[in-house]
Amino acid sequence: MGIRPNFLVIGAMKAGTTSLYRLLCRHPQIGMSREKEPAFFCADEIFARGWAWYESLFTDAYGKTAVGEASTSYTKRYVYPRAAERIGEHLPDARLIYVVRHPLERIESQWMHGVHQGWHSSSFRRALEEPGLLDPSRYWSQISAYRKFFPDERILVLLFDEFKHRPAEFMSQVFRFLGVDPDAPLGELGKAENASTSMESERPILSRLRCLPRFTQAMGLLPLAWRNEVKQRWFTRRMLLRPVWRAMDRQKVLAAIGDDIREFLQFYGKPIDHWNLS
Repeated sequence: MGIRPNFLVIGAMKAGTTSLYRLLCRHPQIGMSREKEPAFFCADEIFARGWAWYESLFTDAYGKTAVGEASTSYTKRYVYPRAAERIGEHLPDARLIYVVRHPLERIESQWMHGVHQGWHSSSFRRALEEPGLLDPSRYWSQISAYRKFFPDERILVLLFDEFKHRPAEFMSQVFRFLGVDPDAPLGELGKAENASTSMESERPILSRLRCLPRFTQAMGLLPLAWRNEVKQRWFTRRMLLRPVWRAMDRQKVLAAIGDDIREFLQFYGKPIDHWNLS
């Protein structure tokens, strides 16, 4: 039998989990999966790959005190409702790390990332109608699914702001939770990875033009540098700023997730106005 993880970073999406994963990889007593986001316990087709595939991701982790992986899909309950149950069944002794951020900022960042990847509507207003965009910000709903299977002492809930402003203290808390040296040197801590401060996305007309054989042939005749210049100048749009919330859209989203967020903050000992949602 291969090695299996004894801890998971379960989210939230766009809350610093990529940076956290990279820092965990640097600790000499921690072994992480070779890739971030294996999402093994989410979709049926991934889970069907079997334990041999999953365990193969941890072949470099033998002898490590803490072995883990990070998949933010584990807290996308609307899309993957069975993830928590599967983890509880197959890794009942695991420790869980859940990092959350301002719920509206998280929605903005996911939307920007989703537009770039083609997941979400390029209209922020229309995207707010997509349940998959709001659901990961329902932090109480997400973590409650895991509290059915794991005691609270094995669930570490942290705030992205603490990671951003006090990364050394943040990482020491994580390391103590995992039972490894909290003072291990990690090098530079301040650089955020996978940040959505600015994104580029292709204009819809480009996908239509790609369906025309002559267009593809003509572009293929251009030098690579010229092709990139044409794409950047004529077929790419760049979002330099986060989306602007219309008052009515903000109120609608808060009506949908506000009670959930307040319950989450109250349970974890934070002021109700911690994120100043109003």
